[in-house]
Amino acid sequence: MRLFPLAPLALIASSLAGVPGLASDGNHAPEMNAISARTAKPGDTLIISGVSLGENRIDEVYLTDHKFDMKMKVLEQKDSYIKVRVPPFAKPGRMQILCLTKGDTPTLLEQPLYVLIKDPSDTTVEAAEPTVETIEMKPEDLPQPGAPINIPIQAASQPQLPVPAAAPAPVALEAKADAKSEPGKKAEPAAQVSQVKKPAEPVKPHEQDKHR
Repeated sequence: MRLFPLAPLALIASSLAGVPGLASDGNHAPEMNAISARTAKPGDTLIISGVSLGENRIDEVYLTDHKFDMKMKVLEQKDSYIKVRVPPFAKPGRMQILCLTKGDTPTLLEQPLYVLIKDPSDTTVEAAEPTVETIEMKPEDLPQPGAPINIPIQAASQPQLPVPAAAPAPVALEAKADAKSEPGKKAEPAAQVSQVKKPAEPVKPHEQDKHR
């Protein structure tokens, strides 16, 4: 336990603070038990949850590697949580949370919370933590001894493939011979076929004598 300032009264306060849930003034000592993220970068915002974290209980919040303490800016402070910002000069590494209490004998309290400060150039994405869902069962929901247990099993749904649209059916066009022309429409002239007549061959003299 860190003490500030070093005075006999501070020693008494620290000994009282070591008792779980007991502060020097008889109230519940500030306690931080959850943090919004396990990793952060300089400039990120963190939310620390706990009890007795109001403005009348906690004065300042720090990151520490037990060699160098870095003060974080408090953005919002309630009795159940504190919103802070990681300082822009925070160096990479695993840091612990410290809080400085208010009162006649301010005391630095080490909290059981840690955060990993990453380098701003680090682009790795932290894997999401698996969520565990708890199902409460009543005694009447439990199967009777000797009764069969029916466990519904839901098959994994298969993705439905898009059905291709059917091609339009070919439309048969029937040519209808219509001798009559439509009203208001001129009939197209029929194609004229020119016949070439061969010139008559001259009649020979002996053939003319035969005809006489």
